Amino acid sequence: MPMADSPEGFSFYSERFLNDPAPDYAWMLSNHPVFLDKATGMYVVSRYEDVRGILCDTVSWSSRNDQVFNRTSEIANEIRQMYEKDGWVAIDTLSTNDPPQHKHYRALVDRAFTHDRVAAIRPLIDELARSLASRLADDASVEFIEAFAAPLVAKIMAHLLGLNPDDSPTFRRWTHLLDEVINPCLPPERERQITRGLIEMQHHLMDALKRKMADPDATLLSALANAEVAGERLTEEEILNIAIQLFGAGSATTVAAIGSAIKHLADYPEVCAKLRAEPDAIPAFIEEILRLEAPVQRLFRRATRDTRVGNVLIPRNAVVIVQIGSANVDHARFECPNLLDLGRPAAGRHLTFGTGAHFCIGNQLARAELASAVNTMVTGFRHIRLCTHANPYEYSPVFIFRSLKRLEISLRR
Repeated sequence: MPMADSPEGFSFYSERFLNDPAPDYAWMLSNHPVFLDKATGMYVVSRYEDVRGILCDTVSWSSRNDQVFNRTSEIANEIRQMYEKDGWVAIDTLSTNDPPQHKHYRALVDRAFTHDRVAAIRPLIDELARSLASRLADDASVEFIEAFAAPLVAKIMAHLLGLNPDDSPTFRRWTHLLDEVINPCLPPERERQITRGLIEMQHHLMDALKRKMADPDATLLSALANAEVAGERLTEEEILNIAIQLFGAGSATTVAAIGSAIKHLADYPEVCAKLRAEPDAIPAFIEEILRLEAPVQRLFRRATRDTRVGNVLIPRNAVVIVQIGSANVDHARFECPNLLDLGRPAAGRHLTFGTGAHFCIGNQLARAELASAVNTMVTGFRHIRLCTHANPYEYSPVFIFRSLKRLEISLRR
């Protein structure tokens, strides 16, 4: 099968693709599982086995790809100078690092981000979810993302890191900037604006880090600030970069997943009724939502050498877009892949949290927040529906995420 360019009219930013990527994913999977995207100049890989193979192979495929931190752009030198002058230049630690260096940082975070830490915070997650739900108007419409999903996740992340939960709106603004800066086709002036906002975030987190170094406590940020790798303390810049990644990745993705889950319940009231009657089915529902609506739809990898994927030879140093979203609906891996099936065997084998060395650190926390949100909504409201006006929801035009910017629903207790 010869390699193709992207299909006519295809764009990762088109309204059609943002609203429903399934038809384009079907084209990729069935016709051209590896193709060269015209807009980005990157190769796109879509099939489950190919995606999984790339994510597991850290020798042939590097996470150091100049698309996330220290990104390549026409004003890259200017942006670097802004960070050097007013903030801190990003350091490769977790998501943009490779073994063996990645292993040292990952071990540190794994020791700090433990199962016990997540278990200890479960009562707070449930309490915050109930509190936010109690404020949602009865027999009325509500914009769910900003009224529930975003503040829930922001307050939990603030508690974990030891930040002021009253600053949640500011955290949300910074999260949007972290999402947007990954877009490969960012206009120069917008990149400058985002950089100024991210430097503001750096200073806020650096101030918090220094307080935790001087006065340690039980928070995750304090654990990172005072930890050692191979007998040595991390530099402030290294800790800052790790904190930013935990802050950004742990916020945007979980807000997106909660939004997708509630939209599905609004679209399919029979599923909502089943979960209300059978709460033991909620974990299966969560895995299916994570599979079908993966918050992170695609990742970047760079070929360290000429490497064949399927029938296509990817040249050394080429950047590949690894399609998590399409891999999760690959009919070769999942039967009836576009249907939500609460009885699906091995539903957790999706690639939403990645696999291999970069498997998502916060997967347990994300699942806990998602479970609490879903349980709170299905038990607290007997009616969850999309509002009846023409456009009750809108997806954010962010390159790697599938995330609802707006979700207007009507509720009745």
